[in-house]
Amino acid sequence: MSIAVVITSIQPPTAGVEAIAAGMRARGNPVVIIGDLKSPDTWACSGVEYLSYADQLETGFALTSVLPANSYTRKMLGYLTAVIGGARWIRETDDDNEPYESFFDDVPVSVMARVPQIDSDWVNIYSYFTDRFIWPRGFPLANLHSSIDAGGPVSGMREVTGLIVFQGLADGDPDVDAVYRLTAPDTSEVLFSQADPLVLPHGTWTPFNTQATTWPRELLPLMYLPSTCSFRMTDIWRSFVALRLMPGLDASLVITAPIAYQVRNEHDLMRDFQQEVEGYVGYERLVKTLADTPLAGGSANVLADLRVLYGALIAAGFLQEAELIVLDAWIQDITTLGFGDAA
Repeated sequence: MSIAVVITSIQPPTAGVEAIAAGMRARGNPVVIIGDLKSPDTWACSGVEYLSYADQLETGFALTSVLPANSYTRKMLGYLTAVIGGARWIRETDDDNEPYESFFDDVPVSVMARVPQIDSDWVNIYSYFTDRFIWPRGFPLANLHSSIDAGGPVSGMREVTGLIVFQGLADGDPDVDAVYRLTAPDTSEVLFSQADPLVLPHGTWTPFNTQATTWPRELLPLMYLPSTCSFRMTDIWRSFVALRLMPGLDASLVITAPIAYQVRNEHDLMRDFQQEVEGYVGYERLVKTLADTPLAGGSANVLADLRVLYGALIAAGFLQEAELIVLDAWIQDITTLGFGDAA
């Protein structure tokens, strides 16, 4: 089964990119790198299909004319490129992640996973892989003290089948929010445990990111990254939309032990905080908006349901009206690839 890795980058090839490219090349799998206007003109790495900003304009995708420049959301052009290349799975990551050997593992057809025993709609997935006081970016701050239980209680194990999105954790400097980085008494290296996978029960919520995540080709529609929110929210809003759609598609989210080590690119923490404010005050309202929005359900209706959900988020003030222009271009592109009829 072909696995394509998709990354977006505005800097020269990092150690992580070079290691991923070498590992994937050795296994006969492709790597697609999406550049932007800030990317070096001389960008090159053996074993990588690199699309510069100019190259992207020549792809013929409808998205190219509506996506903003210098935007993480241009990563979607990499998803489309991977699918056209025949990828059965898309494994997305970032250029500051250095892969473990497990990063290159094949995708299992099914997996035995722990089922969290919870008394809340929210699951702090990090608490099932460490006893540190830590939470993933996108987790509601109001739920922290009620959700961090070292080891995480489980109700048992079950076999997860059907369509599965695998979120691999990342050691080192994992994906946490600016509040954690600015206030936690211990922000040293994090090493998550090699515990059994964890499956998120339908109807519960957790944010998941683009850092080390593997998607089946059939769920390509759910990979849409909204562009009229802040950079720090685009993958978080996407993850909640995906979780709302998954039950109707017989799809599940499974969290796994670390498959990469993040050596984080330089960030301005106060700028991160500023871009995350809309999340701190909106996570719970956003998922309520999604949960309260009726859907037709099923793969035949996924594109229409996707548009309904993003319409609801626009009406609730989370996104701008212009989001529908970009979403419709995405729908047009994936419809061309065989994913249903345009809504």
